[in-house]
Amino acid sequence: MIPFIPAHSSNYATENRGRDHIRYLVIHYTGNCGDTAKGNCLYFQGANRHASAHYFVDENGVCQSVEDKNRAWHCGSETGKYFHPSCRNANSIGIEVCMLDKSGQVRQDSIRQAEQLARTLMQKYGIPPAQVVRHHDVTHKICRAPMVNDPALWNAFREALSHKEDDMHALGWHKPSSSIRSAKSKGMHARRRRANLRTKACP
Repeated sequence: MIPFIPAHSSNYATENRGRDHIRYLVIHYTGNCGDTAKGNCLYFQGANRHASAHYFVDENGVCQSVEDKNRAWHCGSETGKYFHPSCRNANSIGIEVCMLDKSGQVRQDSIRQAEQLARTLMQKYGIPPAQVVRHHDVTHKICRAPMVNDPALWNAFREALSHKEDDMHALGWHKPSSSIRSAKSKGMHARRRRANLRTKACP
């Protein structure tokens, strides 16, 4: 199972959403360098962060912070102005990707993990690829900056969502240790670093 590290209850809205309510996936970028999914989840265990996301993804796997049925605060507009006709916090799931490594380079394996998670959630909730969007598409916030600044990176991500795969088992999410062993065998760094969303900055 995906590890669940619950966010503090002050950081999201308790609801009882089901398949009929969840229509979009919103992809975010944490904005940190070398952070981890677990570290971000631990941060949101603190009260009054005024934001949240359902999932955090790094190169080694996925951690969940808010249950799908609850409304995370991940794509609201601070100004009240939206650029997407219907995607909102109320009908979406937020996925934050730990995209940059310690030197500020894109971690492709984090993107692959996000692809796996997105395809699994698309299948679970009947969400078509056209309804997987960036935070930027909803509010024009420059979130997920690498995929805003490099449209080819976003297009490749969207194209990958059409690939068929046994998503949950492909990366060994039910057995995290085997996932890490697999990562090492591919030459990826499995060393985990703790995140601090407010203070950790890229070079």
